[in-house]
Amino acid sequence: MNIKEICCSPIEDSSSFSRLKTVKVKMCSQLKSIFFFYIVKFLTSLETIDVSECDSLQAVVSEEEEGSNKVVLHKLCSLALQKLPSFVSFYKTDDREIVSAEDDQSATTSISLFNEKVPIFPELEKIQLSNMEMLQEIWPREDEVSVDSFPSLISIDINRCNKLEILFPNHTKCWYLHLKSLKVHYCQWVEFIFEITGSSKQNDTKSALSELNLYDLSYLKQVWNVDPKRVLNFTNLQNIKISYCNTMSNVLPASIAKDLGKLESFSIHSCRNLEEIIGCDGGSETSSEVFKFPELVSMSFSGLTSIRCFYKGSHIVECPKLKKLTMKECPNLEIFKIESAKEEVRALLSAEKVTSKLEHLEIDSKGAKWLMSNTGKYRMNSLKQLHLNHSWLRDDESLYSFLHTIPNLQILELSSSWIRELVPSGKTAPKLRLGSVLLLKEFTLSYSYMEDIGFERDPALQRSLHRLVLHSCYKLTRLAHSSVSFTHLTYLQVFSCHELKTLMTCSTAKSLVQLTTIKVSYCGKLNEIVSNDEGNDDDKEIKIVFPKLITIVFEGLISLTSFCSDGNCEFSMPLLEKLILKECPKMKTFTAKLITTPKLPSVLVSERYGEEEKGYWEGDLNRTMQMVFADKVLLALSFKCSFLIALFLLCS
Repeated sequence: MNIKEICCSPIEDSSSFSRLKTVKVKMCSQLKSIFFFYIVKFLTSLETIDVSECDSLQAVVSEEEEGSNKVVLHKLCSLALQKLPSFVSFYKTDDREIVSAEDDQSATTSISLFNEKVPIFPELEKIQLSNMEMLQEIWPREDEVSVDSFPSLISIDINRCNKLEILFPNHTKCWYLHLKSLKVHYCQWVEFIFEITGSSKQNDTKSALSELNLYDLSYLKQVWNVDPKRVLNFTNLQNIKISYCNTMSNVLPASIAKDLGKLESFSIHSCRNLEEIIGCDGGSETSSEVFKFPELVSMSFSGLTSIRCFYKGSHIVECPKLKKLTMKECPNLEIFKIESAKEEVRALLSAEKVTSKLEHLEIDSKGAKWLMSNTGKYRMNSLKQLHLNHSWLRDDESLYSFLHTIPNLQILELSSSWIRELVPSGKTAPKLRLGSVLLLKEFTLSYSYMEDIGFERDPALQRSLHRLVLHSCYKLTRLAHSSVSFTHLTYLQVFSCHELKTLMTCSTAKSLVQLTTIKVSYCGKLNEIVSNDEGNDDDKEIKIVFPKLITIVFEGLISLTSFCSDGNCEFSMPLLEKLILKECPKMKTFTAKLITTPKLPSVLVSERYGEEEKGYWEGDLNRTMQMVFADKVLLALSFKCSFLIALFLLCS
């Protein structure tokens, strides 16, 4: 839009704009400010300012001549500024252009969001800043405003403000004491979040901060520039999440870590130079430190390739309520304590105290091998979800035996392994079924060289499974033997399994009475979904009903010719409502015999990636598929003719 001013006429009526509560401005490329100063006094009810994608905008409030008046918005509670490349300040006093330090070596004044003209926001609770290219500072200088300038601030979200270096200078301490949520993402030059100066003899000041979320801060050295012990404490922290901060050497000073009694979730991910979680406070490394996290429910450490230890000295970590643990790609960090004193110093948690209460566990090969080598020593009766990621396990017998020691396991995800079979074959299998019966409800297998899952060797597993996901199973040639029945399976997804030629036999298909969704994508050799049973040459008619099937999605199946090519199979899908076919160029028909789909309104088809689906319907599914295929042939011929004509014209 080409709007240059929102209001250009003088206003004298005191009721003008007095009821205005929300101002949202987007994509007004000519606009340089939202309000002139003389309008501000009428905005007595304004609560929200949201401005985005205005390339020329330099300020929210501006005036032509600098005066002594100050901006006061008594009820403003939310301020969002996003993608404003020319933005200078909330209040701009004249029309002089601001030159950044990069363009003018003599420039000494930093560009700050707030200055002395915006002394107080009594109700401001939320600040959101994104893609502010010129912004170097957020807060006014210490001598410009009072300590109670932002008394209600509880949430700050900063994203892609790449000239910021310190988010909270020391003099802003009184302004962020009530802050509860802080999120800082993709700010490349931030070195510290909190600047702390002052004597350690000062009395503790308590911060209300409960959520700290930092993501991709390339030059972040520390959250605090110094250990804030006895100056400022953060005892209200409940959620800490830090990812892709590759310059940090540790996450928390010891003084803060010792006083996190309310911490519930602690996640550190892909900080490649991180050496320890808790920084040593300079005390004796021979004395044992105790880190108590009485409310901690979830702990996740992953992708910490340089990690050496949780804490440099001897220590004990107590997490009596821990239910979810993720520990992967931390090569030098021991998860559980073992007997030797040397390893006990390096270990993170007591296996005896933690494993019995865990409900969700995600580990890599190091943790998996430790658990399997200690099978039977520690009870895992509460464990419901187990994710073995980047495990590269080879011993299928040990894995199967280990799984049977987890009586309440419901969800299993197995990724990046060399195991040939989930359920071992041969005479050893019965001996390995120790402990409880394996009653998985969900099974996900990904990036695997497994040749056969082996469902036919575990009837209990067949009956219990509700959800099955297969992703990039490089050697899998079949979903299951023809004897397998999935009577409770509701969701089936198969992706990038290039050795599959058919998905299931007629016998298995008949058992899928609970199936609601089937999605099959990018299986290059797959030519049909349902095939005749192995060795069955009878001409007897087979009726297959999917009584609860609602959704079918086939995508990138370049060899698929039909759902089922067996002329003896008659299908019924009484509840089918959505059938999507994407990039299935060879599919000529759906089934060789009659199929009934009374609720299906159309078939959604697209021939190329990213192309919008087009709806087809010709009375029944098979006739529709024949029409779809005919359209493909005509389109291909048309393209070929156009190409030949163009070539002829070019050569003539």
